[in-house]
Amino acid sequence: MLSYSVSKILKQIAALLVVFIIGCVLCSCGSRYSDILDGIWYEQRTNGGVLEINGTNMTYSINGNTYSSSFKAEEQNGAIILLSDEELFYFYDVTCYPDDYSILCHTRPDSDGTGYQALSFRRGVYIEPEPSAGDVIDLSNEDADRVFEDYSFSSMTVRYFVQTDNSADDNGDSDEIGSEEESIDPGYYTYSLSVLDDGTGTLESDHYPKVSVSSDEIDQIIELLKKSEIAALNGYDVRIYQLPEGEPDYTADIEMKSGIHFHSSANGKYVLDRWTEFQSQLDTLLFSIVENGGFDPDTGDFHPTTPMKRIGLPDSEMFSFSIDEKRIEREGKAYEYTNYVDYVVFAGGDSEHTALCETLYSMNSLFENISNEELNNQEELMENVPADQRSGYDKPS
Repeated sequence: MLSYSVSKILKQIAALLVVFIIGCVLCSCGSRYSDILDGIWYEQRTNGGVLEINGTNMTYSINGNTYSSSFKAEEQNGAIILLSDEELFYFYDVTCYPDDYSILCHTRPDSDGTGYQALSFRRGVYIEPEPSAGDVIDLSNEDADRVFEDYSFSSMTVRYFVQTDNSADDNGDSDEIGSEEESIDPGYYTYSLSVLDDGTGTLESDHYPKVSVSSDEIDQIIELLKKSEIAALNGYDVRIYQLPEGEPDYTADIEMKSGIHFHSSANGKYVLDRWTEFQSQLDTLLFSIVENGGFDPDTGDFHPTTPMKRIGLPDSEMFSFSIDEKRIEREGKAYEYTNYVDYVVFAGGDSEHTALCETLYSMNSLFENISNEELNNQEELMENVPADQRSGYDKPS
C-alpha cells in the first residue's frame, strides 16, 4: 500500500515537471530575445507611432489609437520573426534585424486602407531629414476654409517676386482695379497693411516709406480680394526648396475680420494662375497707394500727405478766411534724397467768423508739429533703407 502511494506521488511530480519544462520552453521563445526586443521602438516617418515590446507582448500606438498582441518569436537567417497571436493585429508581419538595430513591418489592408505599407522602427526618435534643393515641400491644409462670406480684413502681409514691370492688361480695360500702368523694378517686395478702427490704414514696405491708406483704398483692396475669389487659395502651400531667385514666388497672410486666418504660399510652377492675376493687380494698387502717400518714384523723394489727409481741405468759398500751404523740407544724410511735407496755414478772415478764425489760427502750430513728426518718422525710414535699394546716390565722403 505504501509503495503504491509513493509511486502515485512520483508520477504526479513527474507530470508537474513536464508541465513546468514545457512552460519554460514556450516562455523562452519570446523572453530569450528580451535583451534585443524589449523597450520602445520609434516609427521612422513624420507623425509616426511607437512600438513597445515587453516580453512576449507588443503594442503599437499612433494618433491616440492602441493595438496590442502577444507573439511568439522565431529566429531565421539572423533575423527575429515576431508571430502575432492576434489574427487582426495592425501588422501582419514584424521582423527584427539585430545587426541593423531595426524592425520592419507591413500593414494589413484593414489597418490603413491600403495594405502592405512598409514601416520601419528604430530605437531613436525620428528626425526629419534636411530637404535637398529641388525637393517639393507640400504643407497644404486641406481643411482650410475656402469660402468667405465677408472679405473685410484687419491686417495683411504679402511677399512676392515681381518678374517684370507691371502694366495694364492686354485688353486695355482701364476700369479694372489696378489696371493703371506703373513701372516697378523686378525683385522681391514685402507689404504689411493694417486697418484702423476708423476704416483707414497704414502701409509699410521694405522698399518704400510708411504711408497712410484712405478708407476708399482699403475698400478697393477688399473689392479686389472678393473679385479674385482669393479664398479658393486658402491653405494652399506648395514650395520648391531652394528655388533660384527669378521664379514666381509669394507668401500671403491675411487676418480676416470674420476670424479666419488666410495663408497661402507657393513658388515656381506651383504658383497658380489665380494668384498671378491677383498679384498683378494688387501690386499696382499697393504702389499707387505709396504714390498717393507722397512717394515720388522718379526722384525717390517723399513728402507725407498724412497731415493734409488728417485735417482735410475745406472749400474756401464757404469761408471768409484764406488757406495757404507751408512747406518743411530736409535733405538726406546717408544718401541723396529730399523729404518735404506741405501743411495747411490759416490766415485772413473777417468779423463774420471771428471765433472760427481764432480757433483755426491756433491750430497752425499743431499742424506744423504734426508735419515735423511725420518728417522725423520718414527720415528714419529713409536713412535705414538698405544701400542696394536706395533710389539716390551715396553722398561723397
